[in-house]
Amino acid sequence: MSFRGNDGRKTGLAIIMIGLMLVIIGFGNYFEDKLKATTLTQNNISTFKMYKVENCIDYGLPSEWINSKISVANKNIAYCSEFISTDGLVKGNVEVWNNKDTKDIVKENEQSIEKIGIKQYKTESKKIGDNNGYLTKYEMKKMNGKNYKKYDYVFKVGKNNVVARFYIEGKNYKENTPILLENILETFVSN
Repeated sequence: MSFRGNDGRKTGLAIIMIGLMLVIIGFGNYFEDKLKATTLTQNNISTFKMYKVENCIDYGLPSEWINSKISVANKNIAYCSEFISTDGLVKGNVEVWNNKDTKDIVKENEQSIEKIGIKQYKTESKKIGDNNGYLTKYEMKKMNGKNYKKYDYVFKVGKNNVVARFYIEGKNYKENTPILLENILETFVSN
């Protein structure tokens, strides 16, 4: 008789623990969304301006940032634009690639990083909004002596492979910078 009683208590305790874990996960997701909104406010970002790449993707950048389309010599790149924040703290570019597998683009990116003498970098799988992709993080010292933290995201949006690169001078890097970048990346959608 006591064996069954202890079994019932253990089962009840297990159910309570599982319930508490689900509540904690639910609150975590709620606060994560609030954190993203707070990050935008802290970085003085109120709205995003949407950019359209014909028959490919739409993406948004903070409306105060400057973005300009450029032409590149690489035939694998169908679209390229460069952007800079109004305070000059964040710089980067967006590329849409033709006919290349995402993993091949990541490998090519890593080879480019190694060619400029950077041995320490980290590539990891990353969920970007509804898209799966990769993030390569590394630091680079420029000729002017400034250190930059670099984030190279490679991901698929619909049928298109997108590369989004961000450069932040080391002294301007904030703990919430990755959240800001992810907020930007979540605006990328297929059109």
